[in-house]
Amino acid sequence: MSHRGIFLSGARAKELRSSGWTFTLLILVSATLGLLTQTHSAKAAEGTALVKMRVFAAVAVNTISDMLFTDAVSGAAAETVPADTVETSQNASFVITGEPNRAITVTLPQDGQVIMVNSAGSGSDAEIPINQFTSNNPQSIESSGSTELFVGASRETLSPTQLPGDYSSQFIVDVVYQ
Repeated sequence: MSHRGIFLSGARAKELRSSGWTFTLLILVSATLGLLTQTHSAKAAEGTALVKMRVFAAVAVNTISDMLFTDAVSGAAAETVPADTVETSQNASFVITGEPNRAITVTLPQDGQVIMVNSAGSGSDAEIPINQFTSNNPQSIESSGSTELFVGASRETLSPTQLPGDYSSQFIVDVVYQ
């Protein structure tokens, strides 16, 4: 079965025959142009959205008082300073400020991280490990924009040959929003 069509190439017309069928390129070109015209005339749908966020007040931790262990003699028993729920003459106290009513997490030093040292000597008899840090564990910043943090810890038994003198060290409390 043979159909005849016209293929335009330059100024000459040729017949195109393929597998017993003749195609008319002019019809194919017209159909293709019709589809292209329909595609380009379709309107794409659009949508918009806002980009939002909230910036919170930064968390700040201010020291009110340092932790103080009782003065002792060489060989003295271990001592614990309780964290308590109020400031005492021994516990360390801090004021945390930030976004009101925002949940926080407080991280205290791990055992073995804090060692008080006597600058007049060296070795284990010039060191006193501080461990078992505890706090009143505040869960959020109060509606006033601040909350109090009270920290306690334990010092180990002093060596019978503990060097006399003043001992000190620093410790860090880390506070972050949840």
